[in-house]
Amino acid sequence: MRLWLALSALMATQGPALADPFAQAMAALGVGDTGTGAALFDALAKGGDGDAMYNLALLYHQGVGLPQNGDMALYWAWRARLAAVPKAVALVGLLMPDAPRERRQMLHERLMAEAKALQTQGTAEAATNFVRLALIEEGLAAKPDLVQIYVWYSLAAALGHPGTAALRDVAFAGLSPTQAKGAQGRAMADFATWCVTQSANAPEACAVMTADIARLPVENG
Repeated sequence: MRLWLALSALMATQGPALADPFAQAMAALGVGDTGTGAALFDALAKGGDGDAMYNLALLYHQGVGLPQNGDMALYWAWRARLAAVPKAVALVGLLMPDAPRERRQMLHERLMAEAKALQTQGTAEAATNFVRLALIEEGLAAKPDLVQIYVWYSLAAALGHPGTAALRDVAFAGLSPTQAKGAQGRAMADFATWCVTQSANAPEACAVMTADIARLPVENG
């Protein structure tokens, strides 16, 4: 997909108002002011705009408005994917085959650190972040921790994240008998640990279950 086609498609979903920084970035790119467009998308992406993350990844990938850089292109493509931008899945798939092992490892560490720093957020945000952690581990770890992936999907499902129960069940089905034996206990223990930090906004399940969960033995898979 050409950059301009991708950006035009996104522009149609953002609305035409040029007071909007996203629209200003699109307009700047449209008239060839690539530096301004890149700077605006960079600011928006760092502020959490998923579509801006996706476009910034494209700019880094193609070297438009910014020096071409595979590390930054892959980073922002992954950030867009973790922000649930649909097109980012294909972009990550396009960029991953060219990423050397060292780049994947560094990106895994960076994204994990960023995601774990958000785990003190409220219930809905934490559920979404558990899904992000699972996706990062699945997609970037040299040897993914399959039990931990199951645990994160299990916690997200317990907190009501839509569609995550199916991902949890698929992850569990992929465990060996030994791994499966301890996986549910590990999920319960991790849920109890999470509840400790959520006294102000934890779901009712925390108040009901924390004491019992804390007494369960943890079996290492």
